Amino acid sequence: MSTTNIRRLENQDNDDVKETLRVLLQKRPTPIPTPASAARRPSDCPDFAAFLVRHGIDSISLNPDGVIDVLERVAEVEKEDTAVAV
Repeated sequence: MSTTNIRRLENQDNDDVKETLRVLLQKRPTPIPTPASAARRPSDCPDFAAFLVRHGIDSISLNPDGVIDVLERVAEVEKEDTAVAV
């Protein structure tokens, strides 16, 4: 596998990577302890954190410099989900 292919697979903005994550999150056995994502990406990209929340992740480790932006984005997603459910 080339370095280019590896970089593509480690890029969480890549649609193929997101689809793989979505499928894995849907197929995880239940009940299980809530999975957590402890990586730099959710801190750097509030939209990626929102993607994780939309797919059932409710515990995300963040770096201090990303907390406010991520909390605001996650609150938007949770508000959208609540509005859809009502």
